Amino acid sequence: MLLKSKESHKGAIFSVGMEGKWLFTGGWDKVVNVQELLGDEFRIDALDFGSIACDSVITALLYWQGKLFVGQADRITKVCLTFLNLASLPGSFP
Repeated sequence: MLLKSKESHKGAIFSVGMEGKWLFTGGWDKVVNVQELLGDEFRIDALDFGSIACDSVITALLYWQGKLFVGQADRITKVCLTFLNLASLPGSFP
């Protein structure tokens, strides 16, 4: 049973990744969306937290050791310092 749906991209979503309460999605629109998941097993909300613009269609996402690896259709892999790390820096995101 589908509990909830939300349109967060302007095209097909090709990749989804999670780390704790953070959901990363990427796809045809060349954007990685970051959402914070709140709730429990009966009710869940996904709050938009931010996004990362990329140069090509996103085909793979992997969060590992504090970094987000983004695989793109142009055969490039990018490593991003994620919002999770930025949020812990003084004077940055709440």
